[in-house]
Amino acid sequence: MIFTSNYQIDIPNQDILTFLFERTRFKEKDSIWLDGFNPNLKVTLGQTRDLAHGIGQGLRDLGIGEQRGGEDIVLSFVENQVMVAPTLLGVLCAAGIHATCPMTATAFELTRQLKLSSPKILICSPQTQKVAREAVAQSGIQDIRILTMMSESLDIVDANGKSIISNSRLEWQKITDKAELESTTACLVYSSGTTGVPKGEFATITITTDPQNLSIQSAHLTLSFETQA
Repeated sequence: MIFTSNYQIDIPNQDILTFLFERTRFKEKDSIWLDGFNPNLKVTLGQTRDLAHGIGQGLRDLGIGEQRGGEDIVLSFVENQVMVAPTLLGVLCAAGIHATCPMTATAFELTRQLKLSSPKILICSPQTQKVAREAVAQSGIQDIRILTMMSESLDIVDANGKSIISNSRLEWQKITDKAELESTTACLVYSSGTTGVPKGEFATITITTDPQNLSIQSAHLTLSFETQA
């Protein structure tokens, strides 16, 4: 039996970045992400857009999306911090696929995920760096590049401590073709592993955009009800 909602919304034929930045109600200097322990550490809307472009170009320089979009995987293995979302947007800007691994994973668990997804880049943090290096060594995969996320300075650095965020701006590909949106992978999402080992599922641009659209529509409905009240 199929259950449907009485409330129907259309999924826009737009890539994720265009959708998010064109439909936001935030202003350029509004803070989007703030650190819970240090509220002064924050990322504004304007900084988020700049970071998406700069991280996108930096990742492109490292080979992400160089051949074609929706193929190269960037795996984030970090704790929650203000640079997580801008990094995701940067991966999408570079036409890469973003995947994540819980920061509590052991080297054995991360190694398994590396073997399953074969990412080109593994982004860790100072806190997860030791496990990341152990997992890459155990995986036997030679071409994984390890980068480190440094939220305190809104940066991502390589093994030599050099920022990979480019001063150049990579323009993301604006996609409106429905078939391409439905077939291009944006994220690799892993199950919790409750009924077995975690399994990776590919989420296309359309699938990823849909919940963002739903949240915006819900916000508009809430505002409408509040106005009527």
